Amino acid sequence: MSRSNQQESLHAIAVASDPLRQGLVAFAVRHPGSFSRDDAAAAVEITRTAAAFHLDKLAESGILEVEFHRRTTRVGPGAGRPAKFYRARASEIAASFPERHYDVVGEVLAAAIELAEHDHTPIRAAIQEIACARGRAVGVAATSIESALVTAGYEPEVGDHATSLTNCPFHHLAESHTDTVCTLNHAFVRGVLDGLGEDPERVEFAPDRPNCCVRIVTQ
Repeated sequence: MSRSNQQESLHAIAVASDPLRQGLVAFAVRHPGSFSRDDAAAAVEITRTAAAFHLDKLAESGILEVEFHRRTTRVGPGAGRPAKFYRARASEIAASFPERHYDVVGEVLAAAIELAEHDHTPIRAAIQEIACARGRAVGVAATSIESALVTAGYEPEVGDHATSLTNCPFHHLAESHTDTVCTLNHAFVRGVLDGLGEDPERVEFAPDRPNCCVRIVTQ
């Protein structure tokens, strides 16, 4: 990383260090598209004026992107000024928003290769075994499923019937090596539940989900 990029990242991290701004960043990451100041204010329960101030600071630091578009299809006189909208920056920053853990993939794959060579285990089975063990260690150290998933970078969102994972900590690798990384991801989350003494069969492979290929169904 160049010095200028490093300074940019450090500045962005400092700007986002406030808990309120962290909440806004988390909302932006989970939001499927651009959002207004009113949307953000409602999400973190602050006034529109406060939301505007903090969103603009996050945009100035490069964490958010700004867009302007009209709320209606009218053009010309009387159409009104374009409204200001925000979205999470497409590229990641250091101490990334959203959170990524590519080191976990590297460690799992390296250990799986060693296992496959040593015990003649099929490589896919070795990936599942190592990923499950890694997830189990996270689960053992956690006090709840939600805290374990937060630690692992998944941004869990608990619903009535299932817990959705709104962030994939292996996003870019999953885009280019989908089958391998999703196999690893599924086994990892199963391991998390196993480490917590929960039924790993609750982890469903759901490749049609928009953010992560697995979800955890409610018992």
